[in-house]
Amino acid sequence: ACHDKPAVGSFVCRDCGDALHGYLARVPMLAEQLEIEVLKLVRKGTPGPRSAVVDRPLIVNLHASLLLSELRAELVGAVRAVNLDQHDRLPADTVPAMVDWLAQREASLALRVEVGEIVNALDRLIRRITRTIDLPPDRIYIGDCVCGTDGKPVSMYAAADEASHQCRACGTGWDVAQRLAE
Repeated sequence: ACHDKPAVGSFVCRDCGDALHGYLARVPMLAEQLEIEVLKLVRKGTPGPRSAVVDRPLIVNLHASLLLSELRAELVGAVRAVNLDQHDRLPADTVPAMVDWLAQREASLALRVEVGEIVNALDRLIRRITRTIDLPPDRIYIGDCVCGTDGKPVSMYAAADEASHQCRACGTGWDVAQRLAE
């Protein structure tokens, strides 16, 4: 998959095999999050004034639906690569069932020529899925900055894991932990 390290006894090096194991562990949760995203059951963005748009948005997220279909297709391809046309032992046609089936046969998957492409495809797909379902970090109120904007305080909100924050109006830097303590 990476073409960086020699692999002995398999078609994938140890690092890429570990990556495959991690991908298989993450896929069920990602698929569940994608299903939530497809149905738009999560609210993203900051609440604000509504615009008077005449067109109504779709009630489904087509991009998330496409990604879910691509994920299922990748898993079906991996199952076919391992199964070698023995149709009596196929998993159910669900993401969790295919992932469990593949996880039980990881050693067999490493012996297939297609494993490098499977690892690379899952890597690319998981990155795209993560960008689609990833929520922006929660922001917390850290106080006001009284800067040169007509003497009106500017409310400052920072991500919980941020070390420092700059006022959006004047650019003054603030230590988030210190502001929270105050």
